[in-house]
Amino acid sequence: MSWSAMRLVSLGVAAVVVDRVGIEPLYWIGGSLLALAGVLGLVLLGGQRLQALEPGVAG
Repeated sequence: MSWSAMRLVSLGVAAVVVDRVGIEPLYWIGGSLLALAGVLGLVLLGGQRLQALEPGVAG
């Protein structure tokens, strides 16, 4: 499916969830997913060595 179609599906699912349980749980779910993505990103990045490039050097 295309990105646009999946966005429409996501809006439909969110509308059903809001209709069933209200808006507050949807905010909690969204915030939890965002926090999980951040933690996962930090864990996966943990093995990488980060260093600044010299000025004028393209990466």
